[in-house]
Amino acid sequence: MDKITHKMRLARWSKLIQKCNVSGLSKKQWCEQNQVDEKQFYYWQRRVREEAYTIQASMAPTDLSTGFVEVPNVIKTAEPKYECGSSSATIHVNGCMIEIADSASDAFLRRLIGALSYVQ
Repeated sequence: MDKITHKMRLARWSKLIQKCNVSGLSKKQWCEQNQVDEKQFYYWQRRVREEAYTIQASMAPTDLSTGFVEVPNVIKTAEPKYECGSSSATIHVNGCMIEIADSASDAFLRRLIGALSYVQ
């Protein structure tokens, strides 16, 4: 499969997987209701995750001794807002609020950034 076809399929399945995740149904129920082959769903879920991991890993800083993590611009449909309050930062994305304390570890922040890459 050529790169363009792969990217198009990856984008299509990313949207389907996100719809499934927010549906409140189990993956099996969602696949049945939407006439999606369950084996294909899990295959493409793995491919989407691998692609997201590859992108995230390529953006990871090589020198972690500084204690800072670059925040990649991976959210294209929502712009987070940062506020100062009792926590170090508050991030608002699509009606969700995430408060981050000063004591948050670098590892936690990396996982959080990875999770935010799925938000639309």
